Amino acid sequence: EETQKLFQIATSDFNAGRFDIAISGFQDLVTRFPESEESKDAQYWIAECHYAKKQFEEAEKGYLLYFKQNQKGAKVCVVLYKLGMTYEKLDKSKSRDLVWKKLRDQCPDSEEAKLTKSRK
Repeated sequence: EETQKLFQIATSDFNAGRFDIAISGFQDLVTRFPESEESKDAQYWIAECHYAKKQFEEAEKGYLLYFKQNQKGAKVCVVLYKLGMTYEKLDKSKSRDLVWKKLRDQCPDSEEAKLTKSRK
């Protein structure tokens, strides 16, 4: 299927550290197939690319967008964790604490929730 193929190509670009190429690949997927499952995950990976490039404001927007569109998405726990990490990088500790509290409430048994407990 075309969506899976596009997703795999963009993912391999991400894994190879070609973040700009990966962003455009994931963005293409979101634009062309907005309803697909891969498109939801692509939104997360776009944020990950920005995070990897230390573009934390862009990463924040991306994680928030994923969260808004996928309240019950598979990556909600990791998105909340990474959003907290992003806020930490942006020196927004109040926002970090709020997001991580939400993470612990929503995903109490997740690895990510455990990681936030050790960060306090």
